Amino acid sequence: MNIHIIGAGSLGLLYAGKLAGSGCRVTVWCRSEEQASKLRTTGITIEKTEGKPQTVAPNAFSVRAWDAFAESGAAADADYLFLMLKQQGIEEMAREVLAPFGHHRRNLICFQNGTGHLERLRELLPMWKLYAAITTEGPSVQAVPRFCTPAMERRQSAK
Repeated sequence: MNIHIIGAGSLGLLYAGKLAGSGCRVTVWCRSEEQASKLRTTGITIEKTEGKPQTVAPNAFSVRAWDAFAESGAAADADYLFLMLKQQGIEEMAREVLAPFGHHRRNLICFQNGTGHLERLRELLPMWKLYAAITTEGPSVQAVPRFCTPAMERRQSAK
């Protein structure tokens, strides 16, 4: 499966690491080339509640900055795009990065809290299939791009 993840925050990188570690082809889309470059160098480490951390090597996934979206084919090869931005960041990014491809066919899974974003995305992306997602994952960034679950944070702060 080929997954493109738009947003390289804690949830986006957690999913990128897990999906890449499971054998999926993953491309992460970051706001800046600086963040993309850092991920290309360090990879992703996911701290687990029990057991050893999962490290995903930089060559296990692709990373690009948003400004390369159009020149790279606008994720035409993706089975699914995961939209993993906070709700307040969706409108501007969708208008500038995704809307030029609104009449192409894509599958976009939205991982946002709140309401209103799906309606606005439907206006900007009329040919895209939009899905609302619910996740039970709750990552937090310790030191980019290293993650731990809330249970681990509680255990570490009790020490």
